[in-house]
Amino acid sequence: MHRLTNYPGKSRKVKQSVEQIADEIFFLMTGREKSIFANMDEKDLPYVRYAFDSWLDGKVSDDETADKVVRAIWKKLKKTHRIRRVK
Repeated sequence: MHRLTNYPGKSRKVKQSVEQIADEIFFLMTGREKSIFANMDEKDLPYVRYAFDSWLDGKVSDDETADKVVRAIWKKLKKTHRIRRVK
């Protein structure tokens, strides 16, 4: 995203990017949660987002950004934790 500039007399705030927030939540998830989430369909993501609200609280300010964070986590998990058929 972007950084807010540091003005004299004001505290410096740094906004986290969607990827940074997604990585933070990714590392807080258990292996079981990661596996379950990785195997969900994309159409289920809007419903799953509400399960992430406690983790997203205070990190994002709007629903659109929250949806982007959940989608970023899901995409990462699709690559790393998807159950695959072994022949």
